[in-house]
Amino acid sequence: MHILSVMNHKGGVGKTTTTLNIAAALHENGQRVLLLDLDSQCSASFAMGLSRQNISSGPSTADLLFKQRSIADVRYHNTWPGIDLVPASIDLAHAGLRLNPNSDDIGRLSTVLSDSKVTDTTDTTDTYDTVLIDCPPDISVVTVNALLASTDLLIPTVPSFLSLQGLKSIGEVVAQTRSKHDNTLALSGIALTRMNRHRTEMEDAMREIRTHYHHNVFKTAIPETDTIEQAQKRHQSLLDYAPHSTAAQRYRNLTAEITQRWADYDTLLNGVQTSSESDTVSSPLS
Repeated sequence: MHILSVMNHKGGVGKTTTTLNIAAALHENGQRVLLLDLDSQCSASFAMGLSRQNISSGPSTADLLFKQRSIADVRYHNTWPGIDLVPASIDLAHAGLRLNPNSDDIGRLSTVLSDSKVTDTTDTTDTYDTVLIDCPPDISVVTVNALLASTDLLIPTVPSFLSLQGLKSIGEVVAQTRSKHDNTLALSGIALTRMNRHRTEMEDAMREIRTHYHHNVFKTAIPETDTIEQAQKRHQSLLDYAPHSTAAQRYRNLTAEITQRWADYDTLLNGVQTSSESDTVSSPLS
């Protein structure tokens, strides 16, 4: 099972939109998906149709972190077809006061997701093919919990010249997480989002990011379009709301690239690894 954190410490990069539509594309491909909303703004939870009352009074990912409740206790079944959701809560904004980053608190999400009811593939009625984590737009104890619990990392970014510096700082966080916690988080890749090809500076920035990060940048770029907001207002994925739109097809293509990389990783990791191969699979951004 792959556990994919979707993370960028900068807001407005399409992080939640990317999480939601990859989830929908994975479901189209026959996967059973669990989505964890760890962003205290609750955008993914609202987009999937939960009301403010649901979020304020119901179970949430805060219960996973603070009370270590099980996934089975807090999830909403089939919030979207084939996709279970553990919604976010405003309580996540106070995680820094309730969780000690220098204690076992940092691994609480790892413990929850290692439960056999989530990972035991012999019980197909109660397990998942993929877990997606919509991370908060910051580097916090919640984000580090997500990174430590994940097998893979996806970084959506809007092409700009400041994006390069932001990507480098994320790489430093990943490297520190690996070294400090003996973590093997793999970079699935960088996804270019909210592309507007009428903006020359964005095209220039895209070329620079591709030149710098090479194969770490997915070939598929997601266009900026009003259709994304229209779908979210109707609590639908792009793939359901506008299945033949360019943006929906791009998310299908992006998901196909991600799952192909996973298949390549899994093939490599199932064989005899050399140290150089391991470094290739999990090299941080630099």
